[in-house]
Amino acid sequence: MSDRRESGFSLVEGLVALALLAVSMAILGSILVGSMRANRIQRTQAELQESARMAMSIITQSLRTAGWNPRQVSGFTKLTPTPSGTTAVDQVTINADLNGDGTLNGTDEVIDIRHASDRIEWRRPLVTGANFETLAVDITNDENGDGTAEPMFTLSSATAPRTVVVQITAQSQMRDLQSGEFQRYVVRSTVDLRSAP
Repeated sequence: MSDRRESGFSLVEGLVALALLAVSMAILGSILVGSMRANRIQRTQAELQESARMAMSIITQSLRTAGWNPRQVSGFTKLTPTPSGTTAVDQVTINADLNGDGTLNGTDEVIDIRHASDRIEWRRPLVTGANFETLAVDITNDENGDGTAEPMFTLSSATAPRTVVVQITAQSQMRDLQSGEFQRYVVRSTVDLRSAP
């Protein structure tokens, strides 16, 4: 009689191994899902920041040219808010005599910038057939999430502004799955306008 032992796994050992494998896979899966979620949140935040900062850069550069008037022509209006007579607005018209001819008839000497719906737009109204072009999208200007947009431009005076505070609030298109909230990114800049001649 020979003593033969079977080698291999028993059914119980196989089930224990499968259970351990399943637990390990579930843990790895949850780590992967969490990592993907964090990556998506970071990517969305980076896109919001890039969009808002790029628009802010263009707007502040344009505002810094407002009032450029090398010939110092009298009656030169550097900044016009829409609606006129108010200090907190979503649209401004910027005037600058960039070519130094004493007039504002050059195609790049008058610029309209506005916050409309979920975007920031601009145009050069002296260009024939000029339509508003989009500078940035996903701009709600709803900093606190109450559903009411704050004004993009706050002027120090409705008639002769010396400074303009520009606020841009970018908001993600979708709610975060974990918190249920929209991601927001707010950027503000105060621009000192040129002094009158």
